Amino acid sequence: LDALTRHGELQIVAETLIDVRFVLAARPGTQLSDITAFGTHPHAEAQTRGWVAGHLPGVTYVPASSTAAAAQTAAEDGSDYQAAVCPALAAQRYGLEVLADDIGDRHDTVTRFVLVRKPAAMPPATGAD
Repeated sequence: LDALTRHGELQIVAETLIDVRFVLAARPGTQLSDITAFGTHPHAEAQTRGWVAGHLPGVTYVPASSTAAAAQTAAEDGSDYQAAVCPALAAQRYGLEVLADDIGDRHDTVTRFVLVRKPAAMPPATGAD
């Protein structure tokens, strides 16, 4: 985030922290034993690696551009993988069944989102500030 503001071209004007919770989701009727490969974003894979190693040993990880993209691909016929590590909302959106909930290795993980803009002069005081 420092790189965004280092040269004065942008300034952070707001931020919010969102809890990160992942599920393992697959097409309805899929069992854990059916899964030979799963897709997810590399950051999600790193944050769920322990759970995956303990519950899906030997299963192949396929990188995806996002957790939502992984869910969308898992829902398609002919996908390279049978399951996705994704947020529950992505599973719901693409009609996937949640096979395991809250599979993150840590339960205090958050993602920080910031709102940035080009620097601007502060408006003059109005007296009603």
